Amino acid sequence: MKLVVTNGTSSTEYPLLKHTVTLGSAPDADIQLPDPAVLPRHAVIWHSRGMYAIGTWDSQGEVLVNDKPAIPGQPLWPGDKITLGQTHLLFL
Repeated sequence: MKLVVTNGTSSTEYPLLKHTVTLGSAPDADIQLPDPAVLPRHAVIWHSRGMYAIGTWDSQGEVLVNDKPAIPGQPLWPGDKITLGQTHLLFL
């Protein structure tokens, strides 16, 4: 599986190679998102028992999946659109 991050007119693909992947603006985030609306440790994606899920890393961070607020441990399905701040990601 992978994430495709779209920011303006450019996009970058990130293969999800680890069981737990952090997303945020911090330099040590697995997927660094240079968006002022993204917290240093905004969200986390994990893989367990053949499924992927997403949740907030910081309780102040909002995670949208398909334009709706994610529930804790929100399952991810191929084609899901994830929004963190002003950054859009596609789960494939």
